[in-house]
Amino acid sequence: MNLRVDYIDNFETKALDAIRDLSADAAHVDIAVAFLSYRGWIELKPSLTTVVARGGRLRIIVRRDVRQNSAETIEELFRLPQTQIDSD
Repeated sequence: MNLRVDYIDNFETKALDAIRDLSADAAHVDIAVAFLSYRGWIELKPSLTTVVARGGRLRIIVRRDVRQNSAETIEELFRLPQTQIDSD
């Protein structure tokens, strides 16, 4: 198993592009974010649902903040198979 850890600064490399590229052949995707927005989820949904559809695992680590996190996004993520949501 190859492990790859990348820090994305969102200036030179855009996080959305990097996640799309890295998840294309990943068996396990871990993402740590400060908050979950519905707009961001819509951008990443095709890539991340493809990971779990082919039997991969998805883990999202997010700060626990009711004001910042999209309830719709969290609900959709909880419905995905092989997906884990962790918070601080």
